Parts: sequence; C-alpha cells; structure tokens
Amino acid sequence: MYRLPRLPFWALCTGLGCTALTAAPVASIKYAPVAAWSAGEERLFQGESTLLASVEMDLVTVAAGQTMPGTTNQESLWLVQRGEFLVELGDDAERVVGPGSIVLVMPGDACRLTNHGDESGTVYRLRYQSKAPVNRARGGEGGGSLVVDFGALEFQPHDRGGLRSYFDRPTAMTSNFEMHVTTLNRGITSHPPHTHTAEEIILMIHGEAEELINGEPYALKTGELVFLDAMVPHGIRNTGDGTCMYFAFQWR
Repeated sequence: MYRLPRLPFWALCTGLGCTALTAAPVASIKYAPVAAWSAGEERLFQGESTLLASVEMDLVTVAAGQTMPGTTNQESLWLVQRGEFLVELGDDAERVVGPGSIVLVMPGDACRLTNHGDESGTVYRLRYQSKAPVNRARGGEGGGSLVVDFGALEFQPHDRGGLRSYFDRPTAMTSNFEMHVTTLNRGITSHPPHTHTAEEIILMIHGEAEELINGEPYALKTGELVFLDAMVPHGIRNTGDGTCMYFAFQWR
C-alpha cells in the first residue's frame, strides 16, 4: 500500500503566504503542490464551503504495482495526472486508463486504483460531503459511479480553442456535477469575470494562464489549481506562448 510522508501537509497560497491547513472555509485562491514523494499523499486544501460540509483535495503518489483504495462514505473524484492505473469499480470490468482520465465514485461504492506502470504515478483525489442530505437514489439515477478515459473523449473545437466533455449529471452529494477540459488558444480570455451559484475547481494540465479571482490575478502553471466558492467573481486568460489546457469541474 502507499504510505504517508513524514513531513506535514501544506498548501501554497500565492500572495498570501504558506499556512498550515485547518478546518476553516476553503479560501478561493490558488493552491499548488510543494513536494514530490516517491509514495505518499500531499494535502492541497481541506475545509468547508458554501455547499459542502467538508471538501479536501490531495495529490497522491503511488509506487509501481501498489494499490490505493477508493471506497469511502464520501463521494470522490479521482483524476490521473501521471502514469497508467488499473481501475476496479464495483462489478464493472477492469480498465487501464492514463493521464487525464477520471473515476467518479458514489458513496460506499467499491473502488481500487492500482499503478499499472513500471514507475510511480500520481492521482489527484477530491473527496467531499454535502451539507444537504445525501441522496443515494439520485446518484444512481444519474448514472452512478463511472470511469472516463481521456483517450476516448471527442474534442469539440470552437473559436477560442476547444472542449472535451466528461459528464454533466446529478450525484448523491450534488444536484448537478459537470466536468470538462478546456483548450484555450494563445492570448485568449475564456470569458470576462463572472459569478455563478456553483462551486468550481480549475486545474491546469498544460501551459500557463492567469486566473482573476475577486480582482486579484493568480498565475497558474501545470499542476496548479484554484478553488472557487459560490458567487466568487473569476475569469481565466491564456498567458503562455501556445495553447493551454485546464480541467473545470463544478457542482451545485
């Protein structure tokens, strides 16, 4: 099994310094990994939000051949950053997926991810508990747990770049959860600063960008992310020399 590092977990908050994580509300700012482990977990943020009683995100490094369990009473989203992983999800057939692929796990569903490669791999893990009562029937009716292979997604071009859609559905913990990857052309702003009732995470997977949050600019590079609570003004612009790509997942 993977092991925990001996050092404490930290979150890097650009412009605000580094502070130890607490159970306070998650700030709508930038978070970035500050260490790379041969095997272990790094907590990126943890706390509560407008819609969630608890929400936490980790970057988990898994040694070759090792397994990480994914069964909890929380709902969770697993996103492969590096390497290939064998996914065992309930009674579904086993699948091997690579970078950019995700696993959405409903509360209590059996799930395991095993590093299928010869080197260590990394996975972002988002776990959350809603303030509203858990609705397992709604999660099942929305499609239940699922695996989405990045390589199977269709690229949908548009005038600013393009889009890959993962899912858009209700879950046990949310009335709706939507996830996609945006490709943004050089120098392009996705849209002017705006607000919405959904909470959101933006995770950079290629290139460079600037996220404007409450009027404050945050430079983003590959592997860094921002958490956006409900009704927080924000907007993103490509600041690199080529295209940039980022995950956007939001729930309400």
